[in-house]
Amino acid sequence: MEMEVVNMAVEKSLMTTEGWTLSNAYYKIHDVSHLTDNTHQANIWVYMSQNERQVNPDTPIKRNLMSFEVDPSAYIEGVSDEENKIKQAYGKLKNLTDSFQNDSNDV
Repeated sequence: MEMEVVNMAVEKSLMTTEGWTLSNAYYKIHDVSHLTDNTHQANIWVYMSQNERQVNPDTPIKRNLMSFEVDPSAYIEGVSDEENKIKQAYGKLKNLTDSFQNDSNDV
């Protein structure tokens, strides 16, 4: 059985705490780590654009952490445990605010 590779990101505007805005920031789940029971933490890296992520993958403009509950019953068969967690992290990331639901694109 062939394993599906997670190659996903979210494109959405970014308004920083410093007061500046990017219209098309690129949000990428860098990794997911286990905290307790089904609680995990996603390390979210934010880039100025998809191109910037490709050119400078180790230098995001922002790094954020997000805690979320993993639902093993929602795992996709044939996809690794880690990739299922990353997929769920993206789902949680997109549902954080209405603006993510209404103003984001999978890229």
